[in-house]
Amino acid sequence: MRGEDGKIYAAPHLIYHYVAAHGYRPPPGVHRSCLRVRETEATFESTVNMGLPVKFRNVHYYRIAGKYIFAGDLFITRGALYFFPEIDLDQQRNDVAAHLPHDIAILAVAGVYLVQRLGGSYASRVEFWNETVGNEEFQTKAMEYIHKLKTQRASAAFSETLPVPTRVIVSDISNMRLSWSGTLSFSAQSDTHDFNIGLRRKKSLRNALWEAGLGQV
Repeated sequence: MRGEDGKIYAAPHLIYHYVAAHGYRPPPGVHRSCLRVRETEATFESTVNMGLPVKFRNVHYYRIAGKYIFAGDLFITRGALYFFPEIDLDQQRNDVAAHLPHDIAILAVAGVYLVQRLGGSYASRVEFWNETVGNEEFQTKAMEYIHKLKTQRASAAFSETLPVPTRVIVSDISNMRLSWSGTLSFSAQSDTHDFNIGLRRKKSLRNALWEAGLGQV
């Protein structure tokens, strides 16, 4: 390594043993350079971690018979991921077609389907998130929000409500994989979870999962 004094220092791979067991003391320039490297690594790590949480909008979730049921926001945080369902995809298409003549209804449903696939046909209700919210603050607010929704929906009929948001921690996840087309799948909480991220966002998802410690796919 190059020291602060401009000199280049080298040592055998047993340098740690010489220091720990025999009391060897390297030149001061080596000590200062090692401290500088540690500070640089700490700065780099804190910079890398600033990206969490990461939000993926309009993620389609929970595949039944090859068809996705819900769309919503997926958040990748350190050690956990959260999915907030926003719409029932089938219900939204049916609502559009309910009061239209058959021929027009077919066109309307096709239009809604394209919007659902490409841009997302909903307004997010996760109002506590923005790009300045840190990882711990987001997780705290997310759990408060989930508890609030559970209380509100406790007395509602099952068919009249969206599922409560999903929270999955890293220790629950197994068999995680990311398909060539951008579908994230894994087993957790006695169920199989499928999130259709899409090919365009596949690389961003892979990087977020790795940064969050959720695994490499």
